[in-house]
Amino acid sequence: MLCAYNLRTGNERNIHLPDLIYKNQNITEILCDILGMNEILQLLYVISGIKPGARIIVAEKYYNIIYSFLSALGMFVLRSDFYVINKVIRNAGYSYRKSPVPQGEKSKIFIYLAFDKEYCAALKNYEAESNDYEFGKLLGYPTCCVKYFSRCIYSKPGDYFMNSVTQHSTFLYYPFLNNTALWAFGIGILDHFPCRQDCRQSSKLARRYTEMLKRVNHHYYEFLERELKAIVICLRNASVVYSNNYSKTRHGLVLNEIKGDGRDPLYCLIKKHGILPLTNPNKFDIGKKQFVWPEAKIIVFN
Repeated sequence: MLCAYNLRTGNERNIHLPDLIYKNQNITEILCDILGMNEILQLLYVISGIKPGARIIVAEKYYNIIYSFLSALGMFVLRSDFYVINKVIRNAGYSYRKSPVPQGEKSKIFIYLAFDKEYCAALKNYEAESNDYEFGKLLGYPTCCVKYFSRCIYSKPGDYFMNSVTQHSTFLYYPFLNNTALWAFGIGILDHFPCRQDCRQSSKLARRYTEMLKRVNHHYYEFLERELKAIVICLRNASVVYSNNYSKTRHGLVLNEIKGDGRDPLYCLIKKHGILPLTNPNKFDIGKKQFVWPEAKIIVFN
């Protein structure tokens, strides 16, 4: 079975997203058509007290709904003074840039939320000042990762992940808790870029998140664990293909099920041939042809 989907949109209800319940309110049901699951998880992290605050992106037309919902939970909520242009980078998620001009029905804004009024205001101010270091620290991210992101902020979106892959071998093994390669599909536990895929501070934070998720909805945690424990093939150009159902044989890597963007050339090649013999990290022998990809990485998250 082949599958290509993007949970971040929250619109593909056929995925049967598990309900996330907090204080007898079905957060998934209320917000799933408005926010992506990544944003809903950030809300849960703040509600549970693990994160002191968060910044999420929303369509401006839904601001009043979200404001009312969060205010009822006792949160302080502020909106950005600028609009956000949401540029989709194929298989790499999203790149944002600020704009003073609304984009009509598609206008998006940032929302800053916290249980502390001054803290919420500080988040908004640091964002407005483009002070990425203080902004990241205020969000509770590990200092090493905040420094990493501050250095990489002007890199291409796909580089955030690739630069954090610090090992140099054909097959790389990293903890699934730190897997941010699947953000483009709305799947992940962390909400920041680890400085290294084996960053211990990021894993420690992810474990706190998962402990909360297990209490709130164990089925959703099991879904995340199943998806994140995957073999990921990624390229410097931000292409990502992954599989949770694979095997290694003497002929190469057999992907029994692949997931990715149906428009991606790498996805289409693997989908067509079904088996991926590997000679080295940069050359893929697919069928009778050899394809050379820029700085390819094959990563096993387990």
